[in-house]
Amino acid sequence: RPKDDRMRIRTFLTLTTMLFLSGAMTSSASAQTPSASAVASPTAGEWQVTGVREVAIDGSPVALSPDGRWIAGIGPEGVDICAWNVETGESTCADTGVRPFPFSIAWAPDSSALVFVDGDPVLHEPNGVWIFTVGTGEVTSLADAALMHQQPVWTADGETVIFLGADVDPEWVSIYTVDRDGGPVDRLPVPRVGIQAVIPIRDGRLAIATGADSSLQMWEIGLDGTGLERTTLPIELGQDMPVQYA
Repeated sequence: RPKDDRMRIRTFLTLTTMLFLSGAMTSSASAQTPSASAVASPTAGEWQVTGVREVAIDGSPVALSPDGRWIAGIGPEGVDICAWNVETGESTCADTGVRPFPFSIAWAPDSSALVFVDGDPVLHEPNGVWIFTVGTGEVTSLADAALMHQQPVWTADGETVIFLGADVDPEWVSIYTVDRDGGPVDRLPVPRVGIQAVIPIRDGRLAIATGADSSLQMWEIGLDGTGLERTTLPIELGQDMPVQYA
């Protein structure tokens, strides 16, 4: 379908407020019978719906901010990045003409900004990495369209953006880092081993998935590019991994 037809929609966002229940529940609490209006006793570690509300949005919302105040997505006509206030439905949109790839949107840990890449990765064309500051509506380029960029993510402190970049052969991907305020883009000295995904984990280190889908391998490396080592990571990382474990 043409992009304009595909993106020209008015959606009604059903915002689901969720409460994550962690830790073991006490035996006395688990023994209580919920009232008629309460949700059945949840299982520890599961999400529970506590309320539902509707917000009218002209665009395509994709990603809820960590603080739950904003939802980011693509503006009307499939152009420009927007963030909608969850309480009021009011939008803060860029005015650059950039067409974001919706599933690349990643919020900063403090919900002050988000990063994304433009274009359509299916086309295998060079694209850029951008940062959108919610408070000002400003969009700034972090990496120009010299490579095919994908999967931007943030370090835990929100100071650095990490992303994958490929040249003419998308099979060979490198890992790059850049300060959230811009500046030099640094390539981590990782061997060309078919990188599939990268995510910050702990203590300034990254988890890397390499290889084919049927034989993924997991590695760790420092954010400065040192200490590359094969690893078997525990599943309890505190965040979702976009890959399987090998």
